[in-house]
Amino acid sequence: CTEWLSNLIKKAVDNKHLTGIKICRDSPMVSHLFFVDDSLLCCKASKKKAQKLKEVLKIYGQASGQEVNFDKFAMLFSRNSPKRVRGEISKVFDNMKEAHSGKYLGLSMTIGRDKNQVFGFLMNNINSKLQGWKQKLLSQGGKEVLIKAVIMAMPTYIMSCFKLPKGLCKAVSAKIARFWWGGGEQENKVHWVRWSKLSEVKGKGGMGFRDLEASNLAMLAKQIWRIVINPNLLVSKVLKAKYMKEDDWLGQQPPNNASWC
Repeated sequence: CTEWLSNLIKKAVDNKHLTGIKICRDSPMVSHLFFVDDSLLCCKASKKKAQKLKEVLKIYGQASGQEVNFDKFAMLFSRNSPKRVRGEISKVFDNMKEAHSGKYLGLSMTIGRDKNQVFGFLMNNINSKLQGWKQKLLSQGGKEVLIKAVIMAMPTYIMSCFKLPKGLCKAVSAKIARFWWGGGEQENKVHWVRWSKLSEVKGKGGMGFRDLEASNLAMLAKQIWRIVINPNLLVSKVLKAKYMKEDDWLGQQPPNNASWC
């Protein structure tokens, strides 16, 4: 059924009834993305395009027997979209609400230039986890398991998409170190070994804790390698059109207007 919906949208785009979005002039047009049971539909902000999109969804619903629940939908407009147009589109979709904030797939839907503000929720989540554990009832082995299995795993998805600020990585490491050495929020105990030593592998005398900055760079490098070996993926085509136009793009500095994500 989802493949048929995809073909309906593609046909509307091919017939120029719908217009997807581009991040640059040479980028492929993106009209829809499907994530398991989630759908992200992209089109030009106009009443006519919204009516056509609703028509496509209606055809799909009649054929599949599934009814679209617009109460679970939300719209996200660019900053340049006039309020009048936003209101017209909202009425087309039965007064659908506009998304001003919130999360999608674990990340903030609206991301600005202030990285610390965007990723502040990560620090809050880690704080809540550490405060919820009873430190005095845990052995060092128990703490090691919790740090590696829970705390170190929490930022994994975010680090595979964004480059985290160094200050945030250091703050998270400091929180983990305080928990490891047994000090509470109001109690500072002696840290007998520096964090760089604890983040060494056990074969070199460390505890094997993850270096967040190094892990972040490794995960982003993995994304680049994915683009290199799978150039026909949609994400590869989009990013290559924006940032990788030169043959020696790996040795080039990013442009000044490049996104930090």
